[in-house]
Amino acid sequence: MEGFPLRDAQSSNSSFPETTDRLPEWLNEKKQPLVTTALIVINVLFFAAMCLGTGGAAIVSPSNKILLDWGADYGPLTMDFQYFRLLTDSVVHVGIVHLLLNMYVLWYLGPIVERLFGCSKFALIYLLSAIGGSLASLLFDPLLLSAGASGAIFGIYGALLAFFASHRKQLPPSFLRRYSLTVAFLVLYNLFYGLIEPGIDNSAHIGGFVTGFLSGMCLVPSTPGCLSWRHRQATGALSMVVFLSIFGFVDAARFVGCGYPVYQDGLDELRAGKFESAIEHLDRFIALNPRLAHAYEFRAEAHYKLGNRTKALSDFSSCIDLDCHNPIPYNGRAWTYDSLRLYQEAIHDSNHSLWLDPKSGATYDTRGFAYARLRRQDEALKDFARAIKLDPKGGAPYYHRAQLYEQMGCLTQSRNDFRSAASLGYKPEPWELD
Repeated sequence: MEGFPLRDAQSSNSSFPETTDRLPEWLNEKKQPLVTTALIVINVLFFAAMCLGTGGAAIVSPSNKILLDWGADYGPLTMDFQYFRLLTDSVVHVGIVHLLLNMYVLWYLGPIVERLFGCSKFALIYLLSAIGGSLASLLFDPLLLSAGASGAIFGIYGALLAFFASHRKQLPPSFLRRYSLTVAFLVLYNLFYGLIEPGIDNSAHIGGFVTGFLSGMCLVPSTPGCLSWRHRQATGALSMVVFLSIFGFVDAARFVGCGYPVYQDGLDELRAGKFESAIEHLDRFIALNPRLAHAYEFRAEAHYKLGNRTKALSDFSSCIDLDCHNPIPYNGRAWTYDSLRLYQEAIHDSNHSLWLDPKSGATYDTRGFAYARLRRQDEALKDFARAIKLDPKGGAPYYHRAQLYEQMGCLTQSRNDFRSAASLGYKPEPWELD
């Protein structure tokens, strides 16, 4: 490792120095981190394929559909015999920044852990940690979409600490101090960031870390520098596989026991336009899981489609109370306020939704509609223009701008926008025509 001098030769009856601050020869050898390099190449190539396969839509902020199509972890799909998602989610990244941050940490710590454990053990630790992180995410929230190599990378943190715990007396103090402080800082920073930033899956981080630590304790060489497999280590690796299998069965039992199949049935009915049946399924699920925000969001959508505006508002509010970082229910409630002609309330919720997600074309349209009805024409036109720019295939902002142009007497612009809305298949609700 650069920055550390080679130690002096030792006698044959000593595997490592007891008092020197220099690295032992086995750790200071210049070996290529083959597994680390391969993992980085696989992640980068997979991300490049995502970008090419989606026409560039995955570069900055891929949609949930893109993430799911490319293998992200999501309880209803994973538990529906798509178990490959427990591993493929570790190569799916939410944009290039997410990828670069994970690959930087992997390149920084991967080579040292690979050298400590050896190529085959390091690869096994990485894979087990990726699966452990995915299982922990499912256990914490089966309806959370999870993607990224963070769980596996936290497993590297855990394995490194396992090695230090096993051989803290045989490694140079400066080496231990440097990497222990680095790992502690990275772990604590990422966990803290996950608490304050929406969309960060801390359960996957913790699951990966615990799996990596336990795997590291099972696979750590009894003598530093001895990288061959031993009977104890092979048994330990098998034990970790059994542990993760049991973990998976617990996940499956919780998934079924908490009524998630009923939840999935409710979503299927909602997509099929069977709103009353969807509400019945979601009612049963919410009775078992009253703290799950997404269930209220989807039930609110079903109530809205049936014209139950008051119930829709109540469910959107419940969803916001449980998850105030989700912009979708704010926009849903804002659109419901629009339908009830409560335009100031609609603008307030739209503003909050846009603060959480400033790239939502639908929310700009919702706010623009409220501005138009309040005759704040300039603000409405700006919002409709933003909505069209962000989502040029959405017909709603064309239709609503056409209505505004008609009120303003700009008949040519109005006709053009009505044609655009019709070509995009937009069908307004009856209350939008008032």
